[in-house]
Amino acid sequence: MKCTSLLSIIVALSIPFATAAEKPAVKISVPQGKTVSVSIPETWKQEPAVPPEGIPPEMVPPTVKMVSPTGGTSLLISFLPGLNDNLGTREAVDIAATMANMQYVGGSVEKKTTLVQIKSKTVRGSFAAYTDADLVGVEKLPPGQFRHVAAGVVVMGRQVATFTILCNDLKSPEYTEALSVIADGMTAQ
Repeated sequence: MKCTSLLSIIVALSIPFATAAEKPAVKISVPQGKTVSVSIPETWKQEPAVPPEGIPPEMVPPTVKMVSPTGGTSLLISFLPGLNDNLGTREAVDIAATMANMQYVGGSVEKKTTLVQIKSKTVRGSFAAYTDADLVGVEKLPPGQFRHVAAGVVVMGRQVATFTILCNDLKSPEYTEALSVIADGMTAQ
């Protein structure tokens, strides 16, 4: 393997870069889709999302990348163009999440996908977390290497996003904060 009050809602709807929790946010225009607002935790920084090697930038969906203050957790959210009618059920979302995670199973300690449902009032989806088998027991990780990956699929109405959380500790506050962005920090407008 090489994560309100009525006044707040009014403010969030009237100020382009605010959310219901008054956190910094980025707005993404999804081709053939909606505009999505993504909250960025106050201490995190947004970074440019670099397309995978060999894939032209125009082929990469709109993506938000944010990194925790320590650099120990990275969150990448990609918004799929168009509105999707094929992920209308929990089972369909689970199948999509399972398929998206197949790439991690072979190199993981777990050797299987165990889906976790995302608890949220604004999105529905699921994800799985894996431990990189090559990094078990490695005390000091090389820069850019992460011990764990959590990845999944979320649906906001008919808008679909995939996400990847890279981290070194699945119990860290940063990992929890990244999951909170997925569960409660995105809205399709």
